[in-house]
Amino acid sequence: MFLVSWAEFVRSKPLTYNNPPSFRRSLLNPSCNFGSIDTSVYDKYVTVVTTPENTSRPRNNDNLINRLYYIKAEHINNLQTLACKNNNNNNITKIESFSAFLWKLIAKSSTSTDVEKQCKVGIVVDGRKLLGRGDGKEDHHAMSNFFGNVISIPDWGKRICDLNKEPLNEVARDVHKSLKGVVMKEHFSGLIDWVEAIRPKSGMFRLSSYKIDDGPSIMVSSGLRFSTGVVDFGWGRPILGTFHFPMGMRKLTKGSYVYPALSPIGNGDWVVYMHLFKSQSEFIDKEASNFFKPLTFDYLRSIMDQLPYLQKDDISIKSKI
Repeated sequence: MFLVSWAEFVRSKPLTYNNPPSFRRSLLNPSCNFGSIDTSVYDKYVTVVTTPENTSRPRNNDNLINRLYYIKAEHINNLQTLACKNNNNNNITKIESFSAFLWKLIAKSSTSTDVEKQCKVGIVVDGRKLLGRGDGKEDHHAMSNFFGNVISIPDWGKRICDLNKEPLNEVARDVHKSLKGVVMKEHFSGLIDWVEAIRPKSGMFRLSSYKIDDGPSIMVSSGLRFSTGVVDFGWGRPILGTFHFPMGMRKLTKGSYVYPALSPIGNGDWVVYMHLFKSQSEFIDKEASNFFKPLTFDYLRSIMDQLPYLQKDDISIKSKI
């Protein structure tokens, strides 16, 4: 929303969004009723404490690296079907199925000496629309278009040996049930109150306090609602959008980070940015090579040939990639 509005403003075009980005910080004011903070906040957040420097070092010189993949729509749909198997409700989403699959892969990539350790997964949840529920129409629109992060990152852990034994549908069911307890207005309202209640101390999500030596962890975000092809600053629409992972973020996650987004073709394919330990990346390339396909120059050219807003005879555009 912000990038689209920014691009249109630069080109002096009317804003696509009827409601421009909102900067009303008062929307996040605490309720001052600190006694009724939702219990899910205490389960997922901790106050900041001083941690030893070695908690953020790579394990055995296993450096973090960046990779780009694409996933075919049919494979994503098949994964969701497997995740919903034998589950009474079929509301398990694609991102929940994908997170469960990654959780199992990361656990399986661990060494045999780590099987009793916990493997953790954290999923980024957007709270804008949740916080706007039940309020007046004006506040609801302002909250939906709020500029800045209004997110929670709940996490869950299982022993590596358990994740290796459990089928995908059971792990996906656990992810789905756990998220249901967080994807609600009460959780985010409680989080705002909790931040105010612990002042002057700072807070952080529990995954940040997790030490590398405790076991592997992975954070899954989502750019599936963002359409790269609608952003145009005047030099042409992009064919690829990815994620920048600054060095400071490594101290926050203490582990791997994955960001899936929709392919600009609009056929349901995903483009996935992965920030992984080298050993995890090598394992995924070997174990799931039929699912994760490396994003190559040839794939970018195939995208360009299928995009309706790029002229196939435009040699100048082709030369840029």
